[in-house]
Amino acid sequence: MVNSVADIVKTYGIDGIRLDTAKHVPKVYLTQFQEAVGVYVTGEVLDGNPDFVAGYEGPISSVLNYPLWYALIDSFMGADFSRLSSMISTLVSTFKDVNAMANFLDNHDQPRFASRQGNDVVRDRNAATYLMFASGIPVVYYGFEHRFGGAADPNNREALWGSGYNTDAALYTHIAQLHQIRDIASNLAGKAEYFAWGAEVLGTSSQYLAMKRGPVVVVVSNVGAAGTTNGFSVPSSQFDSGDTIVDLLTCTTVTAGSGGAFQSAANNGESRVWIRTQDKGSFCP
Repeated sequence: MVNSVADIVKTYGIDGIRLDTAKHVPKVYLTQFQEAVGVYVTGEVLDGNPDFVAGYEGPISSVLNYPLWYALIDSFMGADFSRLSSMISTLVSTFKDVNAMANFLDNHDQPRFASRQGNDVVRDRNAATYLMFASGIPVVYYGFEHRFGGAADPNNREALWGSGYNTDAALYTHIAQLHQIRDIASNLAGKAEYFAWGAEVLGTSSQYLAMKRGPVVVVVSNVGAAGTTNGFSVPSSQFDSGDTIVDLLTCTTVTAGSGGAFQSAANNGESRVWIRTQDKGSFCP
């Protein structure tokens, strides 16, 4: 079997593999598989304990980031951001390369994010924004971009053609925009440097989490469509005092203060992605 997979990788130029149920394979065999295929392998280790999951990083290149997923679901569905912030720090200290981990909101084994009680498209957009700028590799399970709402397996394995392949769907366009912003950020920093850097949490509250990665500061919220009039005071950042910065999602501008501190105003519950105005590229003409 290993030889057949290695042959497929070589024949078709495959650059990455998702290995199902890696948790149930002895690690010596995982090592043999990784060596034989010679490309990135991310394995499914369905467990929320970072120390346990980290034991599979080495035998294979990467693991699906279940420890982060549990915290993500809690925080974006209305709990405060303390658990997520704590887990981000734990992952950095526990894993050899947190940027190799595969982060996700949905998959075929778990209820879809949109199926959860109290979910709405604003929560979806915030969670997607976090996913695209967090340390690690973002994984978008098909149908998330169309807000498929199947709960437990098999209802979470809907046929994609039911979406009509609508490229104007709210989440589809949001994810596409985030990809464009990610390109701007990584081009400014240099691709290798940007993707080697991890995201760093700048501050949290019950309703907000702010983090920086490369040239951007991302502020996400968990209040959903209900919104809030409370903004978030980012206590420090990579921006210099006096810098004019712009939110690339709304084109709102603000001036950074001492230590790069600034006020990220409420945005009807939506996320914001801040960057220096001179670095905004084609956004916000």
